[in-house]
Amino acid sequence: MSSKSREQRMTKIVATIGPASNTMQSIKDLAEAGANVFRMNFSHGSHAEHSQVHANIRAVEADTGCLLGILADLQGPKLRIGTIPGGARTLDIGDTVVLVSDESLQSGEAILFPHPEALSSVETGHSILVDDGRLRLKATHIGPSRVEAEVLSPGVLKDRKGVNFPDTSLIVDPITEKDSADLRFALQLGVD
Repeated sequence: MSSKSREQRMTKIVATIGPASNTMQSIKDLAEAGANVFRMNFSHGSHAEHSQVHANIRAVEADTGCLLGILADLQGPKLRIGTIPGGARTLDIGDTVVLVSDESLQSGEAILFPHPEALSSVETGHSILVDDGRLRLKATHIGPSRVEAEVLSPGVLKDRKGVNFPDTSLIVDPITEKDSADLRFALQLGVD
């Protein structure tokens, strides 16, 4: 594809760069296939790795004469449960799950969820989704530093899985300390 027709395109084709596509040859192949924006996912990888990817993209840009954009995708806040005794727990429909924000309240049944700001916002009847929605819970009882929830869809609860609260307005800072550091680094690199 000619450089001129690529620049006149209104649509951008975004390619996420990861371990399988971060070499100059892979980036060149993607650019030649039509990708014109490359996404660096700051949820993964070190600053040194992102620096190398940035250098590879700019080298391909110089080599091909194609304008290539670089997008820095910040991780953002990620709410996760703590560790589960034994690493996993099977949950059946109707079971009760107790999430506690204080480690001293964790017991054999209670699961640490070290985000008191999130638990304090949940109300009875709110949905709680765990592990990208594989496990669905409904808040049934709210107490200080704890939420009891009924299991609506069965599955295995594992350590450090992400938690979402689709019915709850959370008061959580959207920019984490990690995001701030990553943003400063990305700007120093010169991402677009």
